[in-house]
Amino acid sequence: MTSTSTSIRAKRLVLWAKSGSGKTQIFLAVMGLLAKNGKATGTVRYKDKDILNIPSRQLNKIRGVTMSMIFQDPMTSLNPFLKISKQMTEVLVEHRGMSEVDALKRAINMLDRVGIPGAAQRVHMYPHEFSGGMRQRVMIAMALLCDPEVLIADEPTTALDVTVQAQILDLLRDLKKDFNTAIVMITHDLGVVAGLCDRVMVMYGGRIVETGTVRDIFYDSHHPYTEGLLKSMPRIDTASEENLFAIPGQPPNLQNLPQGCAYQERCAYVMDRCCVSRPGLFGFDDGRASACFREDGQ
Repeated sequence: MTSTSTSIRAKRLVLWAKSGSGKTQIFLAVMGLLAKNGKATGTVRYKDKDILNIPSRQLNKIRGVTMSMIFQDPMTSLNPFLKISKQMTEVLVEHRGMSEVDALKRAINMLDRVGIPGAAQRVHMYPHEFSGGMRQRVMIAMALLCDPEVLIADEPTTALDVTVQAQILDLLRDLKKDFNTAIVMITHDLGVVAGLCDRVMVMYGGRIVETGTVRDIFYDSHHPYTEGLLKSMPRIDTASEENLFAIPGQPPNLQNLPQGCAYQERCAYVMDRCCVSRPGLFGFDDGRASACFREDGQ
């Protein structure tokens, strides 16, 4: 994985890109959870300390404690052979030094907080006894057990029906207020971006290509890829007037990126310069940036 230098300061930030762009891999690297042969370079600074590739013993004092992650598929993230009570209490026993009795009380309270009915009874069930939406709530409860300062949510509404999706997003919005937790959302769902987040990072070809506030991105996007994504959104008011727009071409192979800009073969604004050099993030206005030579001013 190559390094990307950018700053995450918003209380509710989203990393927005199509599937396969590398969104999850970035935060697996942050959490020290890359596959055995995976390697990340660069820096990840948390409270002015570089935490990328630090020893597991040091990282364990951060992940699960001040920084937690909700994984995309709760069924594969929860141990099917252990009751929910065991999986939740071991976090508190390990990181908070709580007794089993106190840890169980805390787990039940947190399950109740995330909207699981009959928490005192259901905490002793196995993951397969919960629905998809309830399993996702369990994952959120586990992530919040130690009152983290940063919560990374990896597509938490994937594979859920729209009603449950709305409930999960409402829950995250309420938890942000109650716990004062910064939320980083990984998604390709434009509705999630618009309804939950303050700032957006758009990703393409394994790199950040545009950053800005939600309003900036939706109403004044600058990178051609962001423009293409927004144009591809179906609109009720124009559904009968035109065909749905699709970005031409195919995404690049992340293991064999082209020289220059990764978006060059699909871009309507491509220049000779784009085929030779890879654009960095050019800053403009206040806190905005776009990885496009159109912002370079040269």
